[in-house]
Amino acid sequence: MAIGIWSVLKAAATKIPWTRVVQSAPVVVEALDRMKARVRLNEAAQKNLDDQLKYLVEENVRLSGELKQASFRLQKLTARVSLLTKLVLVSFLCAVAALAVALFA
Repeated sequence: MAIGIWSVLKAAATKIPWTRVVQSAPVVVEALDRMKARVRLNEAAQKNLDDQLKYLVEENVRLSGELKQASFRLQKLTARVSLLTKLVLVSFLCAVAALAVALFA
């Protein structure tokens, strides 16, 4: 096994163009730094989106509660208007009956 390792090390030392590797190392490091920065920006953007989603969910819950309250108030108002309409109709009929009695009596 040791012979295999030495042969790999010897091949790496003699056949790899180390000058080119060293010359391109800053480019590789810069590319890695840009990729790390992009990943960090994506994480920050994802956190921002998560925060916005949480805010929208909370806002949706609040607005749905307000909508339920407004709907309940409208139902009560509709019931009152219906009752008043019926009272106006009864009073109108009473007035017509009183007028008929007064005219024909």
